[in-house]
Amino acid sequence: MKTVAICLAAGQSARMGENKLALPLLETTVGSASLKTALGTDVAKIVVVIGEKYGHTSWLDPKLLADRRIMLVCCRKAAEGQAESLKCGLEVAGALGASAVLILLADQPFLPASVIKSVLATAKGRPDATSVSACYKGKQRPPALFRQSLFVKLHALAGDEGARAVLRKDKSSLAVPVADASAFFDIDTKEDYQWACRHLQKWK
Repeated sequence: MKTVAICLAAGQSARMGENKLALPLLETTVGSASLKTALGTDVAKIVVVIGEKYGHTSWLDPKLLADRRIMLVCCRKAAEGQAESLKCGLEVAGALGASAVLILLADQPFLPASVIKSVLATAKGRPDATSVSACYKGKQRPPALFRQSLFVKLHALAGDEGARAVLRKDKSSLAVPVADASAFFDIDTKEDYQWACRHLQKWK
């Protein structure tokens, strides 16, 4: 199974008022922290989908950009909703010969590599499952893996409709339980960012 990760990094950061992925987080940035975690897994490629609003890559650590597994793709329709960014990444993944895609969010810096690895391992051990995702308190969420048979349904998404809509309708989908809520903490507002900074200070 050739799995290509699609890291969605084309959000408008409307509630933050600035590019949230570029916000500093210890010695890196919010976006780079999330991407670094993905690089700690064995996905074949990581397609990072960025938008025109924040099309520059100043938020990306140059060391990460040097990794040959990373591919940057600009989605010109990103402002129309997350579905457009997803489809943009999906087209690239398909061209790379992916038999499965792993959907990741660039604004989840606390997601541990172990969660991604668990989703990948579950998918490898259960070839009958057309999708596998992490799950917290019964709710499926990224990271989420979709096999090639579901690519058509992902392409049919529109607007702000995310991949979760496909997960809900997939009767053969598997959920990997995760006990730590902070793994899925995403940074959308200044309050979220302040919490994240305080949380990291406790880890130091």
